[in-house]
Amino acid sequence: MLRRFLKARQWDVAGAQQMWMDMLEFRALYNVDRILTDFQFTEREEFLDAYPHGLHKVDRKFRPVMVYKFGAVDLDRLKAVTTDERITLFHIQEYERIMNGVLPACSLASGHYVEQLFTLIDVAGLKMKDMMRVKDLLTGYIKVDSNNYPETLGAMVIINAPYWFSGMFSAIKSFLPPETQKKVQ
Repeated sequence: MLRRFLKARQWDVAGAQQMWMDMLEFRALYNVDRILTDFQFTEREEFLDAYPHGLHKVDRKFRPVMVYKFGAVDLDRLKAVTTDERITLFHIQEYERIMNGVLPACSLASGHYVEQLFTLIDVAGLKMKDMMRVKDLLTGYIKVDSNNYPETLGAMVIINAPYWFSGMFSAIKSFLPPETQKKVQ
């Protein structure tokens, strides 16, 4: 875990130490150590209907594949189902489940240490008018993940992109650390 923080800060010990301290503060703020048992996301099914995503098997390197169907997100329904704060808590809970259960299971099944995810983002059906709202959702996830679960993204592939998507994605990509940008296709 410490190696991931060091790598995220290009082996700068002071930078990694600050990132680590910020992560501990984040964990205290969101009660992350108890989120798997204490947080009840009762609106889970409705939420997943409005925002389809989840784990689906593993890739060739035995990394769990996380699939996001951003083109099928119903943002109005999503906001009616839950709040931004609960979405963040659910995302943290899911990441903790991956870190504490899924990745160790992948490691055991593969016979080697697995510490990263393969992320597939399907943007089929995404409308330009919804792009900025989806960007806000994605930016929140990126902030939580890169600051508190660094170096867990192995690769990200975006599929079914409409013709206008490349220009819009440039704005999102600017929020990603340079090393993460290299992992996106």
